Amino acid sequence: MAANSSTQAAGALFRQLRQERNTTLQQIADAQCSAAFISKFERGERDISFTRMRHLLDRINVSVEEFMFQLNAQSQEAIPRGQLFSMNVELRHIHLSAAYFQPFLKLVQLNAQQNAFQLTEQDVQELTHAGDDVLMLGDGNSRWQRFYRIYRRILIAVAKTNLQGDYEHSDFASLDDMQHSFAEWSRPVTAYLYGVDRWGTFEFFMLRQFQTSMTLDALRRFTKLAVRRAAGTDFDANHELLYGILQGAFTRFVAARAFQDAAQCIEWHHELNINEDTYYGLLNRFMGGWLLIHEGQVQTGKQQCERLIALLKEIGLMHTARLWHECLDMVIASYEQPTKFSIFW
Repeated sequence: MAANSSTQAAGALFRQLRQERNTTLQQIADAQCSAAFISKFERGERDISFTRMRHLLDRINVSVEEFMFQLNAQSQEAIPRGQLFSMNVELRHIHLSAAYFQPFLKLVQLNAQQNAFQLTEQDVQELTHAGDDVLMLGDGNSRWQRFYRIYRRILIAVAKTNLQGDYEHSDFASLDDMQHSFAEWSRPVTAYLYGVDRWGTFEFFMLRQFQTSMTLDALRRFTKLAVRRAAGTDFDANHELLYGILQGAFTRFVAARAFQDAAQCIEWHHELNINEDTYYGLLNRFMGGWLLIHEGQVQTGKQQCERLIALLKEIGLMHTARLWHECLDMVIASYEQPTKFSIFW
């Protein structure tokens, strides 16, 4: 049966997104959607059900929300923000329907809940088996599942090192040795990102998760690339992720004493906040205080951060204030003992 004009547009967009990710028909075809069916859909010769459409989008790691945003943008139809995703007021969690999103998010949240200074063997075991169920889905070898295994391996290694309390009793000789190992493990991710010319939410999300495990040179290139590629999209989820990318890159550059790169991240972070969001404005100033501390202006930087924490308390954001206070303590510790403590967002 011939497809209607809207389905033809959907097929053409799907082909574009698939090809941009260097994925062939044979790589995404399976028992549910054969290569012949997908080819006909892409050419506008076959209708497709929502179930099959969502299945195919999962195969190329594109969420329904992002796909519909791009499809409507092509026809110049606006989608209200509230229908795209919702965000936690403080943590700015993005919600997407893509298969990769919830498993990664749960792993990120689990890692965030575990206090680095109070880790137990049980915490490490919980990380070790996190996501075992989702890694059994399908053939267990989709791109996002392979990346998930690498990310989980990194988090487990960090947790084990923190549990031991020092590098002498861990699997790594030093922080530099650990970072070098992580960069090697993450090569499949960096190779993939280099190979995609037009990024979507999946690519921004993967950079966000793996940026602290890359080499500094790779991080510099990818951060600049992310800023440029985010400028070419109006999809809000990508801009939210860019905030996180800049924050994560900033912490890595500070730890490496690459202060000029760290200052550039603060500048980009400020320029991104064109809507003058209060939270991001305060966070930008907090990053500025953080940088001052590591540049040696400890009292000035500490006072700037403490004023921002006090302001958070005044406006009732007590949980965020507590988190920032704990962060400030670790920032000072990482400045005073750089070979022992490092803090990455």
